[in-house]
Amino acid sequence: MIYQPLASSSLKAILKMIEVGVPYAFPTRNPFESAILAEHGVRWIEFQSAEETPPCKLTGWACRPGGALGTVFLLHGFREHSYNLYIVEAAERFTKLGFAVIAMDFRYHGKSEKRLPTFGFAESLDVAGAMNWAEAEGFPKPFILHGGSMGALAAQVCAVRDTRVAGAFLKSSPASASIALANCLQAGGLKLRLPGQLKVLTSAINATYGYDVIHWGCVKSYPGSPDHRPRAFYAIGQHEEYGYDATRSAFDHWYQEENVTLEVPPAAAWEQSKWFRTAWEGSHAFGLDYYPEMDTDVVDFFKLLTSSNR
Repeated sequence: MIYQPLASSSLKAILKMIEVGVPYAFPTRNPFESAILAEHGVRWIEFQSAEETPPCKLTGWACRPGGALGTVFLLHGFREHSYNLYIVEAAERFTKLGFAVIAMDFRYHGKSEKRLPTFGFAESLDVAGAMNWAEAEGFPKPFILHGGSMGALAAQVCAVRDTRVAGAFLKSSPASASIALANCLQAGGLKLRLPGQLKVLTSAINATYGYDVIHWGCVKSYPGSPDHRPRAFYAIGQHEEYGYDATRSAFDHWYQEENVTLEVPPAAAWEQSKWFRTAWEGSHAFGLDYYPEMDTDVVDFFKLLTSSNR
């Protein structure tokens, strides 16, 4: 997969369209100032994406307790980075539970290379690169992905393509890259002012990467029952801006041969390969106010992935 950057002016125009459509950012926190993480040797890391020529240069940070049960990859959303407060707090929580953690900056985010985002597929190559680094450094398996929004898009594609992924928690995940792009244009009214802009933006991103990278950012483009059987746990607000029904359709694509019970925690139905939980009052990227069992469900999910029942 060969990456060929657009002319500078064109690239800046495309990225500006995306930035205008998403005008907010989450609070940040320096992970190196965390006493919990420092106890286990939090450190800055540099690595590169997988399957690309040239590879994308990426950054992040990692923490590994002694005797760790497995490694959790924390994947941020669009216009966020590995220093976001909710990423650092999750790292502290999982480190206390005995997991190693790796928090990464996707391309065009944080201190990583400013390469055009694709809302899913290319970012999944970033995750695969982080797993390459983790393997080389001896980080323990199973490898578990924890992603929100764009991070969830990357996680679901990586989970279905990469045999090293044991499971993925997918919070507030758009069903596809196209839906995520459309949402960016709608935020701020861009779609109404610029008819057809989604098609222009999609074509420009595909041209930069030299193939239909937007299509490959949809999990429904892949077989729904990969041989390595990664577990998929979707959690989304009923009124999510990405479309509840669309995300449910992506969930339904996984393991279509299985009869599953919806709205149950993983610990209550470990025989399933996928789970779907709804924050019934959530209007968009929900929090514990709408889904108070989330932390418990995630912890149980991770524990089950490291158990002898795996």
